[in-house]
Amino acid sequence: MKNKSTANLDKVSWERKFKQMQKIVTEINEVEDKIMDLQLEKMEKFDKVQMLRLTLIETCIHPANELTPTKEDPNIMLCKFCGKLVKFISDDEHEDKDED
Repeated sequence: MKNKSTANLDKVSWERKFKQMQKIVTEINEVEDKIMDLQLEKMEKFDKVQMLRLTLIETCIHPANELTPTKEDPNIMLCKFCGKLVKFISDDEHEDKDED
């Protein structure tokens, strides 16, 4: 059986370790709060990107680097950005329309 002074030292040591643990848990909570703030900031930025993307889709100019020919017709291109099909007419087709 431990004597009284050893038991007292064990208790003091335990309480000191417990306080250290509480301090670390508090630090973890502070880090978690910062993470939550950063996640909120990230979500706000994602929302802005989504709003811009929707605007860009509505007003898409079908940039050349976003166009890919369809398998059915090489004159019909798919805009990978907005998903619309774009038909290119040849000069001959354009002249035929002018004559009508």
